[in-house]
Amino acid sequence: MRRFSIVPLFIALILNNESDARSLNYQEKLLPLLEVYCLDCHSNDKAEADVNFDNFRTIQDIKKDPKVWIKVDRMLSSRQMPPRDSDQPSKNDREVLSEWVQSFLMDEAKARSGDPGRVVLRRLSNDEYNYTVRDLTGVNSLDLTREFPVDGAAGEGFTNSGDAQGMSPALATKYLDAGKEIAKHVVLTPKGIRFSPFKTERDRTDELLSRIQEFYRQFTEDGGGSSVNLQGIKFTTNQGGRLPLSRYLNATLSERRALKSGIKTIDSLAEERGLNGKYLKLLWDTLSAENEDQGSVLNELRKRWKSTKSNDSSELVSYIEEEQKRFWKFNTIGHIDSEGRTPPWMEMVGVKNLVTTRYDLKWKLPDVVGEGDVVFYLIVNDADDGNENDYVVWKNLRLEGGGHTPMKLWELEALQGRIDKQRLKMLGFTARYLEAAIAVKTESDITKLSSAYNIDAETLKIWLDYLAIGRASAVKVEGHLKKRVNIRDGINGFA
Repeated sequence: MRRFSIVPLFIALILNNESDARSLNYQEKLLPLLEVYCLDCHSNDKAEADVNFDNFRTIQDIKKDPKVWIKVDRMLSSRQMPPRDSDQPSKNDREVLSEWVQSFLMDEAKARSGDPGRVVLRRLSNDEYNYTVRDLTGVNSLDLTREFPVDGAAGEGFTNSGDAQGMSPALATKYLDAGKEIAKHVVLTPKGIRFSPFKTERDRTDELLSRIQEFYRQFTEDGGGSSVNLQGIKFTTNQGGRLPLSRYLNATLSERRALKSGIKTIDSLAEERGLNGKYLKLLWDTLSAENEDQGSVLNELRKRWKSTKSNDSSELVSYIEEEQKRFWKFNTIGHIDSEGRTPPWMEMVGVKNLVTTRYDLKWKLPDVVGEGDVVFYLIVNDADDGNENDYVVWKNLRLEGGGHTPMKLWELEALQGRIDKQRLKMLGFTARYLEAAIAVKTESDITKLSSAYNIDAETLKIWLDYLAIGRASAVKVEGHLKKRVNIRDGINGFA
């Protein structure tokens, strides 16, 4: 057995009754008034302002086009219709017309509540699309719609009106091509993506180098270049990118008292003179430090700086430049050498052994007279630039010589222990070695007696040499008495 809910049925009956009542009122009350006052100008024969009341014979016809009745309500409220030269409705008839139209529009508004009606599917205009992509990517040179068809202006004169915008298959293809064009400007980074105005890696690299150079240019100055004559073409290479030493040194010289007394700070001085605060602080800390270390380049520079009475830094700059030439050569950034490598900006030249990552040290052990140990101390110091990030690793410390395999220093302790044990063992076997030494007649007896007395054959040879009662091996003298000489008439000898 089917069950029906009475609520929807009740609502449907009410709506049908209201619809029937409105339809009855329209046909009985409103339609006669329209025929009297409106059809002369708004009918099939003559439909002024695109309003034809012959199309609205039933309430269903009115619901199909409620926009017309919005216009009718506006004309009635402002008393623009009927025209003044036409028959005017009475006050009662006008009220009947206005009340019915307003009631109908209110009911339609409630019925269509939440319904936006026909939604126009619109796209961005060509200009909107270009501006949006440029804002999202930051690439202002993109002009993706140059091949797009021109936007229509519609009746209102606006190119972004949805009713005037079309989307053809050809235009959709152009949008896909525009997306591919955007993708060519994407650059992958460790943190995601970014967009570049350029498409090739070479151009992107040049862009980044240009940005880096532009940043450092505010803290550097031109100079330091070297003249080059390439097949008659003369130019200067490796120009620029040098720190303006004179400006930094002048600042430290002229503001020494203010900085020491605290009247000025490094940051305020750097901002005042357009200098880099980090480098100025490093320079000030280095030059004003109290360090008695002798022989370092920085210490000599510190002494010269402290002895400079005026604010002129020309002599200090000359000294620094001369020292730089002794140690460093400045290469051009971005160039590639003959082996396909990119040389560093600062390349060590001249006395390279003064600054190196590895250095071999060797000492000859001295002859020890009497008792005592030979002691070596391995000591390192910084280069007058502090201990930060400095470290030293002593590798492969060993003893070499005597034609034997090198011995690690850490093995000496174990070796000494073995020697001590062997010495005790040999002293305990002294009687055996002496008895075996007495029994040795020939060299061939050494091996037999060593086995018989359970002693070491090499040690037995040493005992024999020490006791001088036999030799482990004969001493063979060679290289003598080879040259025959005439000593006297008829007497020859050897030399």
